[in-house]
Amino acid sequence: LASAVLLQCQIFAMQFVFFKPMTAVGLFTCNKLHYYGYGTNSNSYESPQFWLRIIQNISVFVAFSGLLKFYHAVQDDLAWCRPFPKFLCIKGIVFMTFWQGLVIGFLANA
Repeated sequence: LASAVLLQCQIFAMQFVFFKPMTAVGLFTCNKLHYYGYGTNSNSYESPQFWLRIIQNISVFVAFSGLLKFYHAVQDDLAWCRPFPKFLCIKGIVFMTFWQGLVIGFLANA
């Protein structure tokens, strides 16, 4: 059971490593080509950009869930090395990529 939980946590965290670059390339390509699908702009629910952003946000949520589950699974075993600050550091890195994307997108459109 423990190995299944740890494998699930690993999959939850590693899916972010796969989906973030793929959706970033898709967003960049669609924006560069001014392709909005059936939508009129990138914020329309009919545009691929909208759905790529939804996928990114779901991926971040799943990664956070996996990290939180991992922290709770090994919290007692790793109490000697105080894992909470390290957990916050990893969580901060994942969270900051979201804000970095927003800032870069804002600066690119300005």
